[in-house]
Amino acid sequence: MKTHSRSGTQFWLCTLALTGVLSGCGGGGGGGDGNAGGDQPPAPTTAALPSRSTTIALTSDDERLVVVNRQNNSVSILQVKDSHGADTDQKIAEIPVGEEPRYVAITPDDSYAYITNAIF
Repeated sequence: MKTHSRSGTQFWLCTLALTGVLSGCGGGGGGGDGNAGGDQPPAPTTAALPSRSTTIALTSDDERLVVVNRQNNSVSILQVKDSHGADTDQKIAEIPVGEEPRYVAITPDDSYAYITNAIF
């Protein structure tokens, strides 16, 4: 856990590994290595980092939702669509994340959620 102080407010950045909870949410598709021509090397990859944060975050496949519970000092993982695309409303887990959680961002590969906590 990393701590950063700014203007009298401490922001706690908690990294929450969601690999077990979000398993099976990664990429779809597949089929081939993207090298239709044959002789070209594959394009380089970069680290996948969250691009924005909010009080709720949806996984890339739109199946699971991570919600900040400020009053409970936790985040909840909800399944909002099943594997066939039908709407559902199942709570998978509630995970404690420290005092006063504020925002969540999920990595593009759905393996981690980053939670910020504010303590005044």
